[in-house]
Amino acid sequence: MSPKAIVLVLAIASLSLLGGCASTPGTPSPGLGLYPTFDAPRIAEKGYPNNLDQPYWWPAESQGEWGILYDDEGVPYGPNTYYHFKTRLNHPDLVVTDSTMTGRWFTINRSDNVREEMTGRWLELHDLFHQDMKDALHFTPKGKIQIYAAPTLKDYKKVTGKDFWVTQVVDGPFIAYEPIGVLWSRTLALHAIRNGVATSFLDMKCHGNLPQWLRAGLASYLAEEGGVLEDFMVQFRGDRSVLLSSGEVLRTIYPLTGKEDGRIAQYNAFLMAWHLAQDYGWARVVQLLDLLQQGVLFEEAVPRVYGVSVPRLLELLDPQRLGDPGAPRSESPAVPAQEPDTAPKSGSAPQSKDGGR
Repeated sequence: MSPKAIVLVLAIASLSLLGGCASTPGTPSPGLGLYPTFDAPRIAEKGYPNNLDQPYWWPAESQGEWGILYDDEGVPYGPNTYYHFKTRLNHPDLVVTDSTMTGRWFTINRSDNVREEMTGRWLELHDLFHQDMKDALHFTPKGKIQIYAAPTLKDYKKVTGKDFWVTQVVDGPFIAYEPIGVLWSRTLALHAIRNGVATSFLDMKCHGNLPQWLRAGLASYLAEEGGVLEDFMVQFRGDRSVLLSSGEVLRTIYPLTGKEDGRIAQYNAFLMAWHLAQDYGWARVVQLLDLLQQGVLFEEAVPRVYGVSVPRLLELLDPQRLGDPGAPRSESPAVPAQEPDTAPKSGSAPQSKDGGR
């Protein structure tokens, strides 16, 4: 069982103890989220949880390579299962053609801009996060998820209508990413993949009926993007408040328009999902998603799970009311992060984290 799965089991088990705790009238009783040790003081000091800003082969064994993982059926998945360095491995689910590469759960297009083994790495990471989302969301999609990795940023914009600041666009079993090389160079590849897989799962589990604020927020929560989104906010803090009311989040989260308003909306949707999961428990989030999977309307599911109406839940999750745990304590003006007018070229190699996200 993976560490995240163990945390989830502990969280669910703890709810039986927390259920008897008194809570303020009109407020759901507390619960445990997926990151139970991340309270406001820790976030202020250390930042939001982020186990992804490290090389793709983490967690590694002592010799520096990923130990092979196996699913419940004994099939290997994750890094070093399709390719070992540049060598293609004999995996039962791997099929490579001139135009596509197919693994157990995903099919991806091939591009002359990306080496074969790098496309294989991309596929391996999708399999890794597929397993994580199965555990976290209690859901297994039917059939393969289709991935489009744009050869160039021009191709990405033509297909999705989005600029480089939107790293992926998802519609159910279809995920489109900006070029693989760009995402590696911006050190956003792992977050983008995990967000893409999480959003795809949420779309399919809930039949597309999850409100956009919660869809975006939960995907960021599962993708451990709090730190990434907080980095983006540095650009805007000196000129405006980055906290929106819950009503403003609902109005601006979809469709995303403009880098500043779009990123601020994404950050606030994350904050709302963060408090929903951390304050009232991940187990309840799964219960809510289960009801949507069964066809229950969101407006009916929320009272059944949380004991409050949707408007009341939005009041409880309002970012302006709850504050910003990641905000810098210093009142000195924030220094804007330097972000280029255009993203790195598609063929760029991975670089260290900087303000070019």
